[in-house]
This record gives sequence, C-alpha cells and structure tokens, in this order.
Amino acid sequence: MNALYECYQTSHKAQGMEEAALNLLEELKLDLKKCRGQSYDNASNMSGVYSGLQSRIREKNVFAEFVTCAAHSLNLAGCFATAKACTEALLYSFLLCKDLTAFFRHLLIDGVYK
Repeated sequence: MNALYECYQTSHKAQGMEEAALNLLEELKLDLKKCRGQSYDNASNMSGVYSGLQSRIREKNVFAEFVTCAAHSLNLAGCFATAKACTEALLYSFLLCKDLTAFFRHLLIDGVYK
C-alpha cells in the first residue's frame, strides 16, 4: 500500500495520539498485528520508551519496530549546525550595513562622491 493518510488530533498526549492512530487503522481496515514498523519524530510523546506512542503500539504488537524519522533527525541536525553560523552571519550583515551607512554619510557631508 503506497498511500499517505493524515490523521488530525487536537491532543498532543500519547494516549490521544494512540486513539487517533488506532481509529485510523480501523477506518482503513488495517490490522495492527500485521504492522512491522513505525516511525515518528523525536518528540517524547511519540518516541518515548515508557509511555510514548511507539511504546503503546509495541504493547499491542511487539513486531512493530520503532525507527526515528530520518527526515526529522536530519532537519534537527541542520538547525543545530546552522544556528551559530546564522547568528554570526546576521551580526556581520548588521555591521556591514552600519559601515556602509557611515561611509555614505561621510561622502554626503563632504559633498564629494568619488
């Protein structure tokens, strides 16, 4: 089955997510016992070992192995890696604007554009 189904849930707690996931599986007439994998983001309500959604699903089916979503992990790694670089680039941009403003003000005061 190659399809994407979105499941909207207002609760961010693992219990609410579990109910929504099980309801969607039932609606699609999919047997949880045949599930062999599950993948979510790194949030504790999803990936928590003791009470996250993945552990609740594993209680119902021990074969539903959990793998952290690679896309979310890569996104987090990229955000952390660029956080410092972006801050430094932003500071450099402000300093450059300040210097350019001072340069053009000085030219305007002297009345000379060279």
